[in-house]
Order: sequence, then C-alpha cells, then structure tokens
Amino acid sequence: MLYMSQAEDSRVSIDSGRRKQSLQSFIDLINLEMDREQKSLDGVQKLVEVYRDKPTFADVDTREEVNQRHANVSLLVYCCLHVA
Repeated sequence: MLYMSQAEDSRVSIDSGRRKQSLQSFIDLINLEMDREQKSLDGVQKLVEVYRDKPTFADVDTREEVNQRHANVSLLVYCCLHVA
C-alpha cells in the first residue's frame, strides 16, 4: 500500500508541530498495516503447516493457493521489516 502525506514534502508550508503530528499519524498507520500483514502471515503459515501435515484436508488447488498466498505475504512482511 502506498501512502501519501503532505507533511513529508518540505516544500509544503506547515507548522512544525502539525508536521510532526501528521508524520507520527502516518507512521502509526504504516505500523498498523504491518501488524495486520504479520497476523495474516501467521495465519497462512498455520494453514501451510496443517496442509503439509494432513494433505487430505485440502485439494491440490487449495494447497497451491495457500502456498502462493504464503509466499506473497512473506515477501511483503520481509520487505516492510527490512525497509523500516
């Protein structure tokens, strides 16, 4: 998700207290999104483990879909943690 904030642009005239408050809100929003994605990753990892341990719980397409979701969410969380 891409967020835009006028407070990031030093060319925009804004009170420094308001700029700090806006940037902190922006950081809080990003942290919330990262927490959400981490929870999603945790859930998908559990599904992957269940399907690996008991492959009869899901068909091949479902297992493949879960593995793809796991790869996507893992990459997103990894990138967020290493960029921050």
